[in-house]
Amino acid sequence: MKILAATSNAHKIDEIKGILDGQPFEPVSLSDMEMEIEPVEEGEDSYEDNAAKKALYYSSVTGLPSVADDTGLEIDALSGKPGPLSARFIDPSYGYNQRNEAVLALLSGVPDSRRTARFICVVAVAFRGELLAVFRGELEGRISRVSSGAFGFGYDPIFYLPSYGCSLADIGFSEKNKISHRALALAQAIPVLRKLPVS
Repeated sequence: MKILAATSNAHKIDEIKGILDGQPFEPVSLSDMEMEIEPVEEGEDSYEDNAAKKALYYSSVTGLPSVADDTGLEIDALSGKPGPLSARFIDPSYGYNQRNEAVLALLSGVPDSRRTARFICVVAVAFRGELLAVFRGELEGRISRVSSGAFGFGYDPIFYLPSYGCSLADIGFSEKNKISHRALALAQAIPVLRKLPVS
């Protein structure tokens, strides 16, 4: 059975495929679809609403069971920002490295004790016009003082994991796919996906 990983972010697609490896369904991406699909605007105030909106839309357009996520970084010293606006918090034209440097600049002078942060991932599952479930995963850490690591994407290089003594981008893809916010949310979604009727 095919399920749609409803994202155009190649890094997310690779992670989703890695996390779901070995399951009795095949994740496919929007770029795998042999049709033109207009992207849906997120624009909602919560992870849950954004994920549900995307899952319902892409499932309706493609006819496939769809898994969509909305993910954000919440930094306590910035009153929980960027949150659901993580992809648009810094100039969207910036690359990942520029965004990370901009966040580090905002936290200049903030001591380690106040640099606590968490990654949030909310995953929604939809099929045949129905929102089947919404799940949430969280990963606690803190914002480091420098970028480090070559394995992650987004804010991973500045997200320090005290239990590992390194950034999320330092630990490697296989380990990240065991502990990440996305892995925790998708693990909850697997039983729902396994119960879908085979198409």
